[in-house]
Amino acid sequence: MEKKEIYIHSGIHKTGSTAIQKDLLKHDYKDVKILIKSSNNTDPNSITDKILYYLKYPEKTLENKIKQMINEISQKKIIISNEGLFGHQGNGFVDVKKRFDLMENLFDDPKYIIFFREPSGVLSSWYNFSIRKDIDVDFMSYCTTDINLLYKIIPKDNRVGTNYKIYNYNEIFKPYLNIITRVLFLEYESFFSKYNDSEYKKLSLFLGVDLKNKV
Repeated sequence: MEKKEIYIHSGIHKTGSTAIQKDLLKHDYKDVKILIKSSNNTDPNSITDKILYYLKYPEKTLENKIKQMINEISQKKIIISNEGLFGHQGNGFVDVKKRFDLMENLFDDPKYIIFFREPSGVLSSWYNFSIRKDIDVDFMSYCTTDINLLYKIIPKDNRVGTNYKIYNYNEIFKPYLNIITRVLFLEYESFFSKYNDSEYKKLSLFLGVDLKNKV
């Protein structure tokens, strides 16, 4: 069986994942399969949706199904993009290590693409997203939720609040830093700067595809 080259773009949230997914889909890569999340993460035929569900509720039958679906893809190189794969600020990224281990188990030496962003920008973006849903909470309260309470919940769409202290990238990225040769970290601010193409070129080189049009 031919070994697949798996590239996992796993977020984090609020770092331009949707724009990157749209850009990837603009290109016709005959030798590359692009897999992105469905619009609501509930498509039964979506491999990325199945992976996301597996990371929350790992079960052997689902694991085998995902591996079978991956093996049935004709292309050798597969790019999987879903910003929910890494983890969620709504539960303090408490299961980052577990999710990493599960993805390592699913795939054979996958490579990872992780975007990071100045925490203040992430928190501001999350807060603005929350208040658009008519959630009445002030910014300071939103950013200082008890961390121990965060660790005990499973994030839902209506979950309000996080804690700024969870954005310790040295800590939450630790599993990935241990396999640094298989990981590309990209800074959101530099990547999306119209004056700087270096981060964009890093992504193109890492994926081994010609990303002609900067997002």
